[in-house]
Amino acid sequence: MLTSSLLLGVSIARTQKQSEHRKQVGGNMTKYFIHRLLTFIPTLVAISIVVLTILALAPGDSMGEFALNPSMTAEVRESIRKSFGLDQPIHIRYINSVIIRLSSYKYVKLCNLYEGD
Repeated sequence: MLTSSLLLGVSIARTQKQSEHRKQVGGNMTKYFIHRLLTFIPTLVAISIVVLTILALAPGDSMGEFALNPSMTAEVRESIRKSFGLDQPIHIRYINSVIIRLSSYKYVKLCNLYEGD
């Protein structure tokens, strides 16, 4: 009798410790997820800034193909440059590209939703 009550007490204590451990692990997992999310966002922003900077500093001009066309005037080249936003500073182009990418992502998601994909 004494042995069974002693085993029951040990079993209850072990179960309580296990439930406390599960609560602690769940809290650690939430902290881990939040930490990973908070490090993911700045990393994504930093990578996009580096890529845009490399593209902006690359030798040559993005309008170089049009410069070789003899039938294209300087005014037409400048209007194309302006329509693509290449006349704006790099930080404005970055903000515009992020806005375009986020809005097109939302558009693609809505299109897939309507098409049933």
